[in-house]
This record gives sequence, C-alpha cells and structure tokens, in this order.
Amino acid sequence: LVAMGRDDREAFRELARRHAERLARFCARQVGSVATGEDLAQDVLVTAWESRGRFTSGDAMAWLFTLAVNRCRKHHRSFRRWLTARDGLEQLPPAAAASVLEDAELRQLAQRAQGLIRTVLTEGQREALLLRLDGDLDYRRIGEALGCAEGAARVRVFTALRRLREALEEPT
Repeated sequence: LVAMGRDDREAFRELARRHAERLARFCARQVGSVATGEDLAQDVLVTAWESRGRFTSGDAMAWLFTLAVNRCRKHHRSFRRWLTARDGLEQLPPAAAASVLEDAELRQLAQRAQGLIRTVLTEGQREALLLRLDGDLDYRRIGEALGCAEGAARVRVFTALRRLREALEEPT
C-alpha cells in the first residue's frame, strides 16, 4: 500500500483484487442488501484510492475495513433519515441474504439470525462480529478497524456470539 501512496495503480489493483469480495460481503451484511453492499465496497475502494496519500504505514486490510465501517455507518445514518422523512419508520428492512439457502428451516433460522444481528447486538458488537465473520479479520485487525484494543475486539465478538446464541435459543 505504500507503493499505492506513490500513485502505483498496479499496487492498488492488487489490493482491491485481494479484498473487494470481503469488503462487499461485510458491507452487505451491515446494510442488509447485497447490491448496496457491493456499491458501498466500491465507495470504500474509491475512498482508499483518493486518500492513499494519508496511509503511510500499518495494516492495509485493517485500514480498508476502517473505511468500510465508517462508510456503512454513514449509510445507516442516511437511510434512517430517509425512512424517517418518508414515513416515520425507524427500522431497517429485513435482510434478504438468507434467500440463497435451499433448506426452508435453515433459511428461516438465517433470516432470524440476520434480524437478531441488527436488533440484539450493539453497533460495536455487530461491527466486530461481521468483521470477524465476513471480513475474516483477526482480532488485532478488528481492533485497528474499530479503534479499540485487540482484547476489546475479542470481548465484542465473544459477547455478540453469546447474545445471538441466547436470543436464538429463546422461543419465537
């Protein structure tokens, strides 16, 4: 990425090639839409290219996911404002990501889990969990992306998983 800071387009292409899919998956899970997630991931990569001069050292993947977290937060704020202005709603629509599952029970459980991720977890827990699952980031990188210590990232992921497990065990 340091080479990218010197306008090395090939270095940026390689960075984008390696991380675009994970960024898109993370963003899609954050916002509940594959198409919107892909758009947000593209925005992240454009932002990374435009701000490449500010990145001088460190972990490129953690930096990209920091940009992704911030972009998803901005999207949520904008979307909530739009919904509120449109008809007073304050909740995001349910995610359709589980529709690719063939088994109806698994699809129903996955949809319930997606809803619980948005409703049961705090923003920090949700971001940490999705960075771990979708971003495939280790705890050090999650901490860097979220601006917290590695131990705090571990606690957020552990707490998120525990809260989801408890919520899934509750009768519907």
